[in-house]
Formats: sequence, C-alpha cells, structure tokens
Amino acid sequence: MIKNMKNIIYIGFISLFLLSSCDKIEMPYIETLPGVVVTVTFPPLDRSSVYRKILVEEYTGHTCTNCPDGHDKISELSMIFGDTLVPIGIHATSFANPISGLYKYDFRVKEGLELAKDFEIYAIPVAVINRTKFGGNELGLLMEQWQNAIQNVSRTIYAGIQIKDSVMGGTLLNVYTKTTMLEEYNSPLRLSVFLVEDNIIKPQRNGTQDIEDYSHNHVLRASFNGTYGVTLTSDGILTKDSAYIKGYGLDFKEKDWKMKDCSIVVILHDPVTKEVLQVEVLKQK
Repeated sequence: MIKNMKNIIYIGFISLFLLSSCDKIEMPYIETLPGVVVTVTFPPLDRSSVYRKILVEEYTGHTCTNCPDGHDKISELSMIFGDTLVPIGIHATSFANPISGLYKYDFRVKEGLELAKDFEIYAIPVAVINRTKFGGNELGLLMEQWQNAIQNVSRTIYAGIQIKDSVMGGTLLNVYTKTTMLEEYNSPLRLSVFLVEDNIIKPQRNGTQDIEDYSHNHVLRASFNGTYGVTLTSDGILTKDSAYIKGYGLDFKEKDWKMKDCSIVVILHDPVTKEVLQVEVLKQK
C-alpha cells in the first residue's frame, strides 16, 4: 500500500475502501485490484526518464534452418536501438515441434502458440513489431523489414511501467506492476505479464548443421496472467495522470528455468487494434 498525502488509494477486493480523510479525489490516485497482495511500494515515476519502448516478438523454432539468422538480426538491432527494444522469442509452427533424438526439448508454451495462431504466423523466421501492421496486411514481417518497422513505430509516450518482484518460499515468483498513464487514451487497455529466459543451451538446426550447444535467448517461458493479460479497471479505461498497481504470482516448482537468466516483460496493449502502447522489462538478479 502506498501512502501519499495528495492521493487516495483504492484497494479492489470485494468492495472499495476509502483510505483518506479527503472529501475530493485528487489525481493521480492508486488502484490495487484483486490478485497477489501487493507488499512493495513504488517510488514516484520520473516522467522525464520515460520513453516509448518497442516489443519485438520473434517467431522461431529449433529445427528451422534459417532461424539463427533471425536470432542474429535481433542481436544486431539490439545493438542499434539499445534497451528501446524488448524482444520475446516465441517457438511456434511445426519447426518448434519436439522430435525424438536431438530435438526432443519442447520450447513451446500455450500462450506463444495462441499468439502465433491469432497473428497468422505460418512461416518463420518472422517478427511482429509492436503488434502493428507496417505497409501490408500481415503482422509477421520478414527480417529485411524489421529495422524499418521499428523506426516507424509511433514515439508517443502513453504510459510508464514500473516493475518489482520477490521470490516467496523459494519457488513462487511474485511480480508487482505500476502503470501510470501519461496521455489520454479512450479505448480499453490490457496488461500482459510474461516470463522470458536467456541462455538456454539446447540444440538448434542452422542450415545443414546441428548446433548442439546453441544459446537460445529471450525465450517465452510462461505468462503470469494469460495470453492477453487483464484489464486494470472494470471497463479497461485508464485515466491520464492515474496510476494502477497490480500483483501476480507464478510457481516455478519443478521447472528447469534458471531464474538468474530470466526477465519479466510487461506489455500494455490495445486488444482491439493489437497495438502495444508501452512495454517494460525487469531482469532477474
């Protein structure tokens, strides 16, 4: 719970309880909705430090002979655009299917398969840039289109996202998000929270070669709140200068994830247009 003399804090469980003696709600206010109990406090958002980050969903597969070129392209673009880019590697299509022998490991997750189906991803490697169509009718873009699409993403800064986390009982990862709206947006929005992992050493086909110790990076491992996340208010409308806090939990017991190589990716998006308005990442320590 965050205390602020100028704010009124709402906690949404069964009903809303007013925790201020003020008679009038002054913006910004903080709203905490049902979910994991929020046990952390967030500092005020430094608005001058917020910039528009760009989600790059790279569709790949471990038996896809050209997909290492896609991995290399993501690395190249990350060098150009720095932390403006937030990549997620999604293993999908038949090239992601596990097969006996060298490629028996299963990278697939249900959320990634659902996204691939909904975005009509049939051939890889392709990437979806900010879930926006650029110069055509398809979301999935070929490698030679990625940089131009990134450069053409709107730079309007709609929101800032802050992330904190904690590990409970050794196997429960709790994530807390604070979403602050900086511009008006009159359509409902949803917030998705994903877990991704770097440095997964597993085989990858590369041309005619089988690379047994290939490092798979930014691989989608799980979702904290479903493929398309949740709304932060009853109608999904977020008000300018308002902040919304939410907590989520994920149990990684019996998973082979290495938490030191994992990151939390939080995506604020329009479920109708699919556009990503803001994305933020927190690397595990």
